[in-house]
Amino acid sequence: MQLSFLPEAQAWKPAIIRIIAISFLSAVLLASGIESWISYHNAIEKTAERAQTTSFLITEWLSASFAITKHIIKDIIGDLDPAEIHYPSDDPVRHTQRTDELIRHAKIDPTILFLGLFDAQCTVTHTSVGFNLGQTFKERNYCRLVFEEPIEAFKAGPMFVASDNKMNVTVSYPVIGPSREIAGFVLIGLDLRFFQNWLDRLQPRDGLVVSIFDMKQQLLARSPMAPNMIGKSMDAPVLRRFSTSPDTGPFTFRDTSLVDGIDRVWNLHRVRDLPFVVVTGLPTQEVLGVWWITLFYYSLGNLMLAAVLLFGVREFNRSHQLAQSMAEMAGTDSLTGLANRRRFMEAAGFRLAEACRYQWPFAVIIMDLDHFKQINDRFGHDAGDAMLRAFAAILQRAARANDCMARWGGEEFIALLPNANEQMAAKFAERLRTLVAEITTIPNVHATISIGVSEYRGPETLEALIKRADEALYRAKQQGRDQVQIAP
Repeated sequence: MQLSFLPEAQAWKPAIIRIIAISFLSAVLLASGIESWISYHNAIEKTAERAQTTSFLITEWLSASFAITKHIIKDIIGDLDPAEIHYPSDDPVRHTQRTDELIRHAKIDPTILFLGLFDAQCTVTHTSVGFNLGQTFKERNYCRLVFEEPIEAFKAGPMFVASDNKMNVTVSYPVIGPSREIAGFVLIGLDLRFFQNWLDRLQPRDGLVVSIFDMKQQLLARSPMAPNMIGKSMDAPVLRRFSTSPDTGPFTFRDTSLVDGIDRVWNLHRVRDLPFVVVTGLPTQEVLGVWWITLFYYSLGNLMLAAVLLFGVREFNRSHQLAQSMAEMAGTDSLTGLANRRRFMEAAGFRLAEACRYQWPFAVIIMDLDHFKQINDRFGHDAGDAMLRAFAAILQRAARANDCMARWGGEEFIALLPNANEQMAAKFAERLRTLVAEITTIPNVHATISIGVSEYRGPETLEALIKRADEALYRAKQQGRDQVQIAP
């Protein structure tokens, strides 16, 4: 194996750049995702605010509209003697006058279907429509509401179908007798078409839906109009819970319409002092359409950024690999593929600094093929080159992962053995000497090698360490070659 002599920071640089690029891209994608999530919820919240504002305005209009009804009731009660409220009347003239007065008041507001006086037993004593006199309606909700607390308050009842088959809602107010008892009450029946006609004038756009319900979840009016649904109870759990909840504040939620299947943001808002609920729904399609466009541009920008980053990382890796290749070529012996002298000196300098810092051992061995000049002269340079390549292959097979094998020059080779003391280096050298016998590039020629070993003994320079190994190699040659000598 050959040791890479680039500094570790440079060797890891491509991986670091990739990690930085991926981290940056992940951060951008995360930020974009968070921004998209926030913008999505902001779009829904803005739609909810519009729905709530619309509900509020309609509830205020309903409260103001019912103010006219309340004024009519107060005007009737203003000069009403509780003794008049019974049937049949003891004073037919006064009964006729009171009836005419009810008729005049009923004409003030065209939405009034019925205006009447009832006694404490819910019997009709006076009426603006000329029928039902003397009839008792104890089973009606409006009769029950009059006697519920608070007593002296306007009570609006749920929708019901009158005897003339017209759907209406009622508003009542009690008539208090001299002993503070309930002597009777005034009742106004309002035409349900009053709600629908007003909603029709809204001319809602952009998919806006407005509905008015009573507290029994009966639909009183809807825009756009839904004639087949008016007067029917809606099986909507959210509306039912809202109608019966003690919390009177508005409530907003998102759901798909049961009528047209459109996804909307809904707002439920109670009408102040009246038993009605206004429901408005705004479709999410428009606001989410804008959000989808924004998300598209975000995604497109992120894709472009990712492409630029990937291209940049790829070009950096290509440049880095090219630089590494050039560095490898500059530090590699072209004949054997081993490190050359310059590259070996860089590695040895790095290992020397490492050994000095951590007190780690390392050794250097220098090898020389015996009688190589005679081989070149006798068999030619091609044969000599083949022998050099064969020996280089032996070095590469025998080397550990962190060892560095280099061609020192000519037929001389040098090896750097990190974390190896003198005995370990000598054992490795002896193994190499034995393996050289495997070289059979030239028939009938037995290759041998002389080796000098030196262990770093600080403090000494790199040149001094190599010189001691070279002197040991010289002794090996002087003492007959094909042997290993250890520097003192």
